[in-house]
Amino acid sequence: SQCYFIGSSHMRYNFDVILQFMYGDNILDILPDRHHGEFTYENLHSLSTFEHAKSLFADDQSDLLLELCNSFEMESSSNINRSRTILIQTIAWDLYLMPLSRLILEPMSAHRLVNTFTSILSGRSRCGGLSHFVWLTATPHN
Repeated sequence: SQCYFIGSSHMRYNFDVILQFMYGDNILDILPDRHHGEFTYENLHSLSTFEHAKSLFADDQSDLLLELCNSFEMESSSNINRSRTILIQTIAWDLYLMPLSRLILEPMSAHRLVNTFTSILSGRSRCGGLSHFVWLTATPHN
């Protein structure tokens, strides 16, 4: 099985806590401090893969979700069958820290992300092996 955590620091904390719950406190010793970028943990014993992908803004998340679904479909067409879960955390950075230039260049980014969710969940966008899609929100902090 594969589990993808998509989001910013809030999602990184969820990633750490879930791995700690599943594999014990020692797992935190092998995670890099403040792993802000992409990070993958593979447990060969349980054949599980956990990935964290930093993705702050809605338009980036739309692109990343579609890329993931395309890769899932390619693997499925190669008869690689895995159950996949996507956990995505949205909105905090769009509301709190989006630069004005980004808002001008991508004024419909949140709308596009919702359309991407709808497309995946309705089956219009094929996403081979996706068994769970969990959408989390996090409120900005001061």
